[in-house]
Amino acid sequence: MSRIPLLLLILACSFTALAEATNQPPATGLASLAFLTGGTWRADLPPGSDGQKAGIEARFEWTQNHQGIRFDSEWLAGERKYPYTSGVYLWNPQLKQIMISYSDADGALTTGTVSQADEVFEHDLQVIYPSGKIEKVQTKLTHAGSSSFTNAIYRLKDGQWDKFVEVHYNKVKLEP
Repeated sequence: MSRIPLLLLILACSFTALAEATNQPPATGLASLAFLTGGTWRADLPPGSDGQKAGIEARFEWTQNHQGIRFDSEWLAGERKYPYTSGVYLWNPQLKQIMISYSDADGALTTGTVSQADEVFEHDLQVIYPSGKIEKVQTKLTHAGSSSFTNAIYRLKDGQWDKFVEVHYNKVKLEP
């Protein structure tokens, strides 16, 4: 056997082994958010000023390499859907912490860290608006079984965290 085919065989086996290793479920804190993946979550919101039914819908899925969780959400207004956020949760191996980054339909960029205490995932976030204004926000996503979670959002007001809104999501089965 000549050296070139042997070298190609060794390289092919190496890449196959590398691909198998990187497509494994994460052995990190990111696995703690796995309950979000594989479905659609919906939350009802108070009706709009016109009395129209309102809500929010979110979908979470593992990235192809299984090292992140990407998400998209939409506002629901009556029977219409409007894009809201698109983002990703990632594991930072240096900090040993979950990171989050997303943009919203208005062009704001939100980044931050996530820490977990029992079933509560506290997000410490910085929102950078298109105007350049920066706002500190904290959310507490509370996992309540396999089919629901609550997301409470707080804004920093006069040095204190002030609850802005609390939304309860349920996993739904959508028709094809």
